Amino acid sequence: MKEITKNMLISEVVAIDPVNISYILMDWGMHCINCIAAAGETLEQAMYVHGYDASNVDELINELNEFLETQRTDPSYLDEIWDKNVEEDSVTKVSAESDPAEEGPEQKGE
Repeated sequence: MKEITKNMLISEVVAIDPVNISYILMDWGMHCINCIAAAGETLEQAMYVHGYDASNVDELINELNEFLETQRTDPSYLDEIWDKNVEEDSVTKVSAESDPAEEGPEQKGE
């Protein structure tokens, strides 16, 4: 299994598991996964650019490597991260049973 280090390029880190690692990086406020700098900036450099210090770099690297170790045995590892920023009130619920033709005139703007 590949281990993530602080000297790896962002693009190399994301390539290991594009979806899940992207979620982890974005949870840290690192939205540089599609940024041009991702191809030439190491994980450590990106962390410093985003205002983190050496202890934060180690913390993120540990989190990423823990994910890689546990993803095969515990697929629920990311549930907390995926659900972290989703609030029940922010989700627009759409019903397949609703019919726009049944809306009243005031709802159609008439």
